[in-house]
Amino acid sequence: MSLTVGEVQSTIRDLKDKHIVLADQNFKTQVEKYNHRFCNTPFSDYEFDSAQYAIICVLLLRGSRTPGELRTNCSRMHDFADNNEVLVSLEQLSGGDNSCVYMLPRTPGRRDNEYMHNFFGENHEKIESNKMAAQIPVSEQNTQPQEATTESGLEKRVADLEAAVEELRKLIE
Repeated sequence: MSLTVGEVQSTIRDLKDKHIVLADQNFKTQVEKYNHRFCNTPFSDYEFDSAQYAIICVLLLRGSRTPGELRTNCSRMHDFADNNEVLVSLEQLSGGDNSCVYMLPRTPGRRDNEYMHNFFGENHEKIESNKMAAQIPVSEQNTQPQEATTESGLEKRVADLEAAVEELRKLIE
């Protein structure tokens, strides 16, 4: 990540305006340090245990992750016994009116679904489209027309393909 000093100061100023970050001025060293007020403080709406806190941190920093990736990436902040323990924490975070995490649709080639935080940022449209795709049943996500999956439709496609192959053979000869 490559940020300019101005970008960092602007972001910190925005977070201070939203009362998410508190600046601590050290007059001896004249260095400003920042404390978050996002969670686990009297000023926040969120109270997370150590497992949930670790998951939220990783999702905010690294983006969507599978339970196995979360277990590995969270190892310095919280030691999960197995992936089931990660899933329990994810279920706690995704439940209720104030859900912080949601499950993305399974991507091809992945064994598990990925999870994403529900705190909107720059990728609001992408996140919303992923949520909408997750709500569509798999049977409706089929991209092939309905007639192509019936027996007569498949027979027609095979006949068309055989005719196209025959035309190609004639052109080659």
